[in-house]
Amino acid sequence: MGDFLGDISNLVIAFSAIGSIVIIYFTARYTANQVEISTKSNKLSAKANELTAFLELIKYIQDKEVREARRVLIEELGVNNKDYEKWGEEEKKQVEIVYHAYNFAGLMEDHGLIKKDFVARGWRDSIIKCWTTAEPMIMEDRKKRGDDFLDKFKMLYDKAKKVDDEEFSSFSQKQVESWKSKKQKK
Repeated sequence: MGDFLGDISNLVIAFSAIGSIVIIYFTARYTANQVEISTKSNKLSAKANELTAFLELIKYIQDKEVREARRVLIEELGVNNKDYEKWGEEEKKQVEIVYHAYNFAGLMEDHGLIKKDFVARGWRDSIIKCWTTAEPMIMEDRKKRGDDFLDKFKMLYDKAKKVDDEEFSSFSQKQVESWKSKKQKK
């Protein structure tokens, strides 16, 4: 009888051990699935945040007021080669709208809210023309506000020039040179 109870006792222990292993296995699988779901959820959330930032940036940069300000800066001041000393207060306000918009876009990129080089690639031509035309005013403002004033706009300008040099060298360079020559002739 003692052997019989010992055998039953060993059998119960064995089944308990197997049951514990099965419970541990399914708990581990469940935890792994939860981690995977959580990781996917975090990635989706990050993508949603990136998309929201992207859409807000597009809405801001393509806003009617900002687009009109870019037109003034590029067409009226840049192409017409109007001397900075002759810019009126309204023209300077338009320039401020543009340079703050591009500085904001650069801040978003610098903080990882939008993809790297998205703005420099998407608005390359505009950034180059706007920085080039607005540079006298920016340099004057930097004397008052510090050398880092509009540094994110400058960062975008440098990236846009690099993109221009690397990817669009022949076609784009001809465009910029044509635009610069028109500016110098006037």
